[in-house]
Amino acid sequence: MISVYWFCFLFGGIFVALAAVGGLDHDFGHDFDSDFDHSFDAEAAVEPDVAADVDLPEPPSSGRRLWLPITSFKFWTFGLCFFGMTGLLLGWLNPNLPGSLQLGLAIAMGLLLGTGMAGLLRQLRNRQVDSLVRSTDLVGARGIVVLPFNAQSRGKVQLEVKNSVIELSACTDSPLDFQRGDEVVVLRSEGQRLWVIGRTELDLQP
Repeated sequence: MISVYWFCFLFGGIFVALAAVGGLDHDFGHDFDSDFDHSFDAEAAVEPDVAADVDLPEPPSSGRRLWLPITSFKFWTFGLCFFGMTGLLLGWLNPNLPGSLQLGLAIAMGLLLGTGMAGLLRQLRNRQVDSLVRSTDLVGARGIVVLPFNAQSRGKVQLEVKNSVIELSACTDSPLDFQRGDEVVVLRSEGQRLWVIGRTELDLQP
C-alpha cells in the first residue's frame, strides 16, 4: 500500500500545487467542473416581469443547482493528495498500525478534506453578489456565454455587475447560435432570465 499512498500523494499534490500557484479561487479545473454542473442544473420556473426598481432575485445557480463532490475535479485532486499523505503519515508515526485501519483513516481523511476543499473553492468561484443589483443595472451590460444556446433553447451567461460576477439564464431572438465564450449584450431582463443579442450584431445596427 505504500506505493499506492505515494502515487496518490504525488499525483494529487501536483494539481494541488498548480492550483495554489495559480490562485486557489482561480478557474483551475473550471471547464471540467462546469460540464458536470450544467448537467445537474435544475430548471428554473418562469418568473414574471420585474419592475425597474425591484431588486433582482438571487441567481438560480447559487441555490437551485444539485452539486455532487465527485463531479468536481478539485475533489479528486485534493482527496487523492490528502488520502496519500494521511496513509504515509500514519505509517511513519505508527508502523504497527493495522493496514485496514490505516487505509480506513486515509480514505476518511481524503473524502472529508477533498469534499471540504472542493466546496470551499466552489463557493469562492461562485461568490455571491455583494451589493444590490437591480434589473436596470443589467440592461446594456456585456456578458460571456457559459452555456451555449440559440433562439430555440435557453443557455446561461456570465456578467460582471458592480464588481461582482453573476450567472443568469439567457434567451435570444437572434438567429445566431451562441457558443461558449461568445460576447453578448443584455437587451432586457425578465425575472431571472435575460434576453440578449450578439455583440457583433449590436455593432452592425445603425
